[in-house]
Amino acid sequence: MPQPVEIKLRTESRILEVRFDDGSRHELPFEYLRVFSPSAEVKGHGGGEGTLRMWREQNTLLVEVHDRGHLEEPLIGRTRPGPEQPTGRGLWVVNHLCDLVQIRSAPTGSVVRVHMRLR
Repeated sequence: MPQPVEIKLRTESRILEVRFDDGSRHELPFEYLRVFSPSAEVKGHGGGEGTLRMWREQNTLLVEVHDRGHLEEPLIGRTRPGPEQPTGRGLWVVNHLCDLVQIRSAPTGSVVRVHMRLR
């Protein structure tokens, strides 16, 4: 499984570039990451601290966030939030933009893992 060896944040072009130990390189636009990244869930719902892991398996980029928060709603991110709900759209949007979203939650913490095919 290729591992990231370099991550560059290019603020002028608004691109995150990830280079892997097998020589492959992928660029992700800031706008995509802003919507795609479940790390915002950590700040807003997981106590403000968490662990972010990112790796590649064949042609799929995987991003996993682990935090201390507990998600009580079993279908979080699967059903569309109503207009009266002030929050709850982040994981719903992620479910529409990513190829697979896996969410596991227990009283000790939660893990959100997203899979995105690389083009």
